[in-house]
Amino acid sequence: QPQAQCAPMPLPALGTQRIIQGNGTNVGTVISLQCPAKHKLIGSELMCVMGTNNTHWVGETYCKPLSSYGDYGFRVAVLASIVSSAIIFFMSMAFITCCLIDCIKEDKRKKQERESDVWQWEEQAQHQEHNRSHYSHKGRNNNNNTQEKVLSLWDTGNPHICDNMQACR
Repeated sequence: QPQAQCAPMPLPALGTQRIIQGNGTNVGTVISLQCPAKHKLIGSELMCVMGTNNTHWVGETYCKPLSSYGDYGFRVAVLASIVSSAIIFFMSMAFITCCLIDCIKEDKRKKQERESDVWQWEEQAQHQEHNRSHYSHKGRNNNNNTQEKVLSLWDTGNPHICDNMQACR
């Protein structure tokens, strides 16, 4: 008894037929389709089956050209990710720059405060020395040769005055 067969499958307009199982026409034969580049496979496989009185192919498969819009969505997504990455990069650089500027300003402010404190300290020291000199010699017969010298913080000629002060260093 001969085995039942389906009519031979015509070659597709696009793509290549591949026999997965069987001889191409026997019942149980499975045929798949491979599409060329820039084409999409519609369906999956064709199979030759035995019906109640005859054989026939079950399934539908063909290749459909991809529309130019199918590629468009991917391009938009890539472009959006590049733009967002650039925005994130520039925002990060702006943040880092602002932080560095703030650090520099803070350092300058602290340096000015230190310098201001040193000047005030020196002024107070000179004022106290002047007052001490003025009041301690009141009513005495002062000799210019014995008058005490008022020393400045910036006087590096006398190393002993700089021992306990940072301003000299």
